[in-house]
Amino acid sequence: MTSSVNQASAIIGLHRKSYISTAGTGNDFNDQVGIWIKGYYQNKGDAMPVFIGGAGFNSEDSKMIVDRTGYVGIGTSVPAARLDVRGTEGAPIVRFSTAEVSSSDAYLKLINATSVDGSFIPNITGRAKAPGRPFGLYLTGEAEDVVPIAGEAGMAAVVIDSRSKASTALTNTNLFAIANFAQSVLVVKADGSMGIGVTDTKGYKLAVGGSMIAERVKVKLKTAWPDYVFAHDYQLPPLSVVAD
Repeated sequence: MTSSVNQASAIIGLHRKSYISTAGTGNDFNDQVGIWIKGYYQNKGDAMPVFIGGAGFNSEDSKMIVDRTGYVGIGTSVPAARLDVRGTEGAPIVRFSTAEVSSSDAYLKLINATSVDGSFIPNITGRAKAPGRPFGLYLTGEAEDVVPIAGEAGMAAVVIDSRSKASTALTNTNLFAIANFAQSVLVVKADGSMGIGVTDTKGYKLAVGGSMIAERVKVKLKTAWPDYVFAHDYQLPPLSVVAD
């Protein structure tokens, strides 16, 4: 089936067998194709975007577009990535669920966490349905179980890398925070200090707003930590000295 609007045409083909075009056209398909949609400029053969939905035959009315570079846009006629989805205020931008449960009972969704005009705060929400089990959003990182090489000692199976919009280290904004229904529980500040139950660490690397219990606590200056015994030029003392 071929249609023509404003010198633009579209071909929608239903294929039951492999389609092989004439040599040199670049349209060879080696596998079977169910539905094949192609847009082109009439009498020119140039590829053009494929628009889906909308009230008219123009990009402004489109609900979905596949442009000539293969970028897919949903809610936008000018996709800026392989998949570019533009949502509307108050509605989930992306939502995943499963057929086994109601979509309102369990889902993973991306929404705008603010309703302030001109603002966007990306929020990932996971709701689990596991009666009697304490799950919401389960995050897993899989990595090679190796000793980190030089320069990657601070890396891990799960890494949260905070930075400024200018791709520089933060100096004022907190790096990481855990909250319980918007109430701060733990915060890691830009200087690496941590507050548990408090947001102001008062210059200390660890500040706890409450009691703490431990089996053992050892306080020693960092320069005196015993890592030096692993240095190649370190001379082990004789057993007679160690025994004393």
